[in-house]
Amino acid sequence: MTTTKTNATLLVLAGGLGSRYKGKKQVDPMGPSGECLMEYSIYDAKNAGFDQLVLIINDYFNQETKDHFQAIADKAGIKLDFVIQALDTLLPEKHKNRLENRVKPWGTGHAILTAKDVIKNPFVVINADDYYNRKAFEKAYQLINSGQINEHQYGMVAYPLSATLSDNGSVSRGVCTTENGLLKKVVEHTNISEENGKIIHTDDAGNKTELAPDTQVSMNFWILDTSVFQVLEAEFDQFLTNLSSEKAELFIPFVIDDMIHNEGLKVVVESSQDKWFGVTYPEDKDFVIKSVQEMVDNGYYPASLW
Repeated sequence: MTTTKTNATLLVLAGGLGSRYKGKKQVDPMGPSGECLMEYSIYDAKNAGFDQLVLIINDYFNQETKDHFQAIADKAGIKLDFVIQALDTLLPEKHKNRLENRVKPWGTGHAILTAKDVIKNPFVVINADDYYNRKAFEKAYQLINSGQINEHQYGMVAYPLSATLSDNGSVSRGVCTTENGLLKKVVEHTNISEENGKIIHTDDAGNKTELAPDTQVSMNFWILDTSVFQVLEAEFDQFLTNLSSEKAELFIPFVIDDMIHNEGLKVVVESSQDKWFGVTYPEDKDFVIKSVQEMVDNGYYPASLW
């Protein structure tokens, strides 16, 4: 019996400005052989069955950096596409006036939309500056390969909130409500931190709410079908029409939440209890380097990925 293998793409969001980190965190060396954090995701995705890599990039990616990732893709035997997320990328003509005074990228929803011409099969979206653990990619590929990701059903990997905090400042997390393994609601909380042993969300008005440590949160590990691009086009247009702040962003959780409530989309939630870490702040870097080294020492990864 021949087993059919489904094509699957890894889309890495590497075009953010990194304002809190104050550096090129997407390509900062973290591994013992100079690997940046997203290289571990690329390695895990390739081994799980993914055969295309799409990098959403900005001007940080000079030719030398592009050549580095092309060499990785060649060694791994996967197709690589670079997509530049600029402020005017796929910006409708009627909204060109929105470019005035705008510095910040339009957000994760727009970043994903920019890849619409190079992705032709189900795909996973991740942040470049987060480490998700290989089991997340294995679970995602199983969903894709079994035909469970389609225009009616997407997926996500969620993590317990307590495992996703930074000791060095507040974080933004998509807080999830689930029922029978399906996502019912996801709400972006942009100011979560630990205070006196409790996890606290502070809203824009300064109101504080305690969150349970085992609250499931989105770390932007989405498993999507190409049908999302048509929705993103419409949502981006609506977002620009209603734009009220120069810093407002179109977050992908907002779009998914809208599809769940207005279009009957189902989103399968795979819960991860595995190690997650990321670099939100410069001070996070030492912890990440130490964590990667521990996994190498334990034989979880080779000392040199490529």
